[in-house]
Amino acid sequence: MGRSTTLKKGFKQLQGFSYGDNKPIDIPEDFYFALIDADPSQPNYSVPLVVSNLTNRLTSLFKICSINEDVYKRLRGDKSFWSFVAAAWNPLHPLAPEEIYRIVSFLLEARRRYTSTPRLGNTTILTNAADVLINLVDEVKSQGFQQPVSSLNAPPAISLTPGSMVWPPAHFTGIDIAMMAIKGVREKIYALTSTSSPGPATAAAATPAATPAATPTRLDEPLVIRAHLAHLALTKIQPDASIPTALYLAPVAFLNNSQRAAWYKTTGHKSRLYGTVPEFVEYAHKALSGSKNPKKHAICLLTPWFFEPAAATDMAQERDIAIPTAWAKGCPRAGMALVITRLKRVYGKKTYRVVVFQPGPPRYPDAVEPLDRKEMQDAWVEKMLGVVDDGLDVKQGHIGGYMLRRYDSGDKTPEDSVELACEFVREVVADPEKAVPGGKGLVQRGFATTERWDDGKY
Repeated sequence: MGRSTTLKKGFKQLQGFSYGDNKPIDIPEDFYFALIDADPSQPNYSVPLVVSNLTNRLTSLFKICSINEDVYKRLRGDKSFWSFVAAAWNPLHPLAPEEIYRIVSFLLEARRRYTSTPRLGNTTILTNAADVLINLVDEVKSQGFQQPVSSLNAPPAISLTPGSMVWPPAHFTGIDIAMMAIKGVREKIYALTSTSSPGPATAAAATPAATPAATPTRLDEPLVIRAHLAHLALTKIQPDASIPTALYLAPVAFLNNSQRAAWYKTTGHKSRLYGTVPEFVEYAHKALSGSKNPKKHAICLLTPWFFEPAAATDMAQERDIAIPTAWAKGCPRAGMALVITRLKRVYGKKTYRVVVFQPGPPRYPDAVEPLDRKEMQDAWVEKMLGVVDDGLDVKQGHIGGYMLRRYDSGDKTPEDSVELACEFVREVVADPEKAVPGGKGLVQRGFATTERWDDGKY
């Protein structure tokens, strides 16, 4: 019996759900790996064991959704909420936000169908979790868009409130809110804004938001970088148009979701906390072309690493450490930044400029990747530019460059490319017209035109 067939039989045997006359669902194999067993080399599970695993893992998924009802209410259940769930939930195998939405919607519909007809039957932990989530969905739907924008709840152990203002502030987008809300980030930034310091709080609660942590480095994990980016956004990006920049609040490390999934096990499931280039391009397009207060620039921090998963496995065996530890400590990330700028329309079409900050000689010779990884980096950057070019009408491109101010990394030797890229991002957010100027200003700052868009025009 194939995995999909076994999974369908498992769904049919879940008590308290009715799928009508149609087949339960056209289930991709990824659902089996996420909900039953992530190891494709293992033999197929028996149907009773599949039912048990489905019950436990789907219950966990529903509870993640309902426990975070403040996020659901703030986002009104839109697409951004499922991006939040994709980072907050920890399945055996990663699922894309749209896949999570699909499975949740399918099961809630099946639960509604079952309860619409009077019948006897015992409730289960899964049906209870589904009913709680259904109540939340119905509550938000009944309120429509007339409900005032709500604040996110304070994290546990933090006696800090954002006062009368909404937090995060209303000028942040849904995907921004989803990234700020995640555990490991929210408690470090809660109640912080660009116009006020945290209010009355315990000293322990006030410290993380009031005093930003050190600039992330190439061995820091994704939640550290997410918190850093969120802190920067909250303190620098204001509701008016004085900061015409949209900052993507997750480090981008993958060219596509398949690459992110391939690293899921090796990173101890932390690859799900990194963004992909297509996700950033979608974010940038919305930010730069929105009908309401469109931004002029969109920027993301790039932190890919140029190893294969097998390299981390070999490293773990040599050092007698866990594979995720080998990845975290032995696969340094390469820091860069990607800025997409809205240009003037050409014959009515929106056009864009791309700037890639890639620290290297002559200003940052010690930040360059070793030769073998540098070749992989160059290939990765070229593919990344291809993804951007596919999604946007790009007319200009620049790469390389150096910051406005010389950055002192202290006693760190050699220079850390992620640290440098974080500082470049900070400069762009603070003053984009100086950090990524128009005309020949970029060339004067050490940026070279890219071959892909080198038309000699500025």
